[in-house]
Amino acid sequence: MYRFYVGPLPNVMIFKAELVEAVLTSQSTMSKSFDYSLLHSWLGEGLLTSSGAKWKQRRRLLTPSFHFRILDEYVAPMNEHARHMVQEIGRHAGTEEINLIPLSTSCTLGILLETIMGVEADKQDVSTRSYVGALKILSDQITLRSQTPWLLVDPIYYRTEYGKLYRRNVEVVHDFTRKVITERRKQLMSEKSASIPTKIENNEFQKKKLLTFIDILIQQSMNSDAHLTDDDIREEVDTFMFEGHDTTQMAISWCLYLLGLHPKVQEKVHEELEEVLQGDLEKDVTM
Repeated sequence: MYRFYVGPLPNVMIFKAELVEAVLTSQSTMSKSFDYSLLHSWLGEGLLTSSGAKWKQRRRLLTPSFHFRILDEYVAPMNEHARHMVQEIGRHAGTEEINLIPLSTSCTLGILLETIMGVEADKQDVSTRSYVGALKILSDQITLRSQTPWLLVDPIYYRTEYGKLYRRNVEVVHDFTRKVITERRKQLMSEKSASIPTKIENNEFQKKKLLTFIDILIQQSMNSDAHLTDDDIREEVDTFMFEGHDTTQMAISWCLYLLGLHPKVQEKVHEELEEVLQGDLEKDVTM
C-alpha cells in the first residue's frame, strides 16, 4: 500500500486481495471520490458516478439488462468483431511491432455500438463516425485532466482549448445518444402497437428478438414505477459506452501484449484453443 498526490488530491493504492475485498464490500466506501465529478458534465449521475439511494435505484433498474439469456445473444457480434480484429492483426504479421490499442478500441466500440445502441459498426454513417471520434477525444480529455492538477479547476479548464474541445465533443455524444433513443422509442412504440411482444417480466427476458441495452431501458421507462426519463437513459447509455470501451480495450491490449512477451504462456493458450475449438479456429465461441 502507498499514497501519492495529484495536486492537492491524495490517492491510496492497494495491492493485496484482502484489502481490495474490504474496500469493495464496505458500506462506508460507496461514496464516489472527487475524480468522478469530472465525468458529470458528460455522463451525468448514472450508475458509475452516482452514490447512495440513486445508485441503488439505478442498480436495481439495470439488473434485468444483464440477464444471462440477454448476454448470450450478444455473443454473435462479439465473435464477428473479434474475427475482424484477428484479421487486422494478421495483416501486420511479420512486422516488428503492432500498436494494439487502435485495433482493440475499434473491436470493443463495434461490439458496444451493436449491443448497447443497435448501431451496426460496418454501416457507420457520418454521425456515427463523429460519435466514435468524440468518444475517443473525451476519454483522452478525462485522462489528461485527471493527471494535470491545474485543469481540475473548472473555471480554468473550460477557458483552455482543452476545455472548449471537451464541451464540443460532449455535445456530439449527447446529440447522437438522444437521436438513437428517440428513434428506438418510436420503433418500439410502433412494434407495441402492432402487438409484437418484446418485454421483460420478473427479471426474465422473454426471448422474441434481440433487444439492445437501450431497448431494455426504454421498455423500463414505459413502466410507471421505473421513473426513467430520456435523460436518465442517456446517462446510462453514455456511461456504459465509456466504461465498456475504455476498460475492455485496455484489458485486451495488455493481455495480447503480455502474451507476446511470454511465448510459453502463449503456447498454452494455443493448446487450450485447439482443444476447445477442436481445430476449427473459425468456430464461434459460446457462453
